[in-house]
Amino acid sequence: GSKLDATLARAPRAFLGFKTHKLADKARHDINGLEWEGHVLRADWARSEYRPPQNHAATPSTTAGSSAAGAAEIEESTTRCTLQFRNLPSDYSEAQFNQFLQDTFGSTVVCSNFKGDATDGRPPIAWVLFESEQVASEVVAAYESFRLEGAKVTVRYSRSEMIPRKVPGEA
Repeated sequence: GSKLDATLARAPRAFLGFKTHKLADKARHDINGLEWEGHVLRADWARSEYRPPQNHAATPSTTAGSSAAGAAEIEESTTRCTLQFRNLPSDYSEAQFNQFLQDTFGSTVVCSNFKGDATDGRPPIAWVLFESEQVASEVVAAYESFRLEGAKVTVRYSRSEMIPRKVPGEA
């Protein structure tokens, strides 16, 4: 990366929540390019949608996307089987992550959602749904912080659970 890439990667960030996507899109449009205290502000969509606790206003479920391991939706749940893998190696691909999951956790992985875009300066992140709370608990205990191809990966419980759905073409 260039010096500019390194500067963007360390730029302060703030995350805002809105009641509707329409309001968020308007704010994004109004803020983008705005000069504030000598800086030009940039606004864009977050990688994942914040889910307020159930005692707050509900928000519609969003599609998390698909991966080689399956597709899922994110929704509130009391079950704790979804883990978030943060700070994956910056050049790591979804295929490499899926191979890591297969080699390390085998059939205990139900599905995963990998987000990685080297252009934004942030390392890839992934959500993984395990077959049970017991397996997820064991993974968090054993892999809370570990090295993967030079990156210090952290594993935490996700704020939201992945709910598998039927993948097109499967019986």
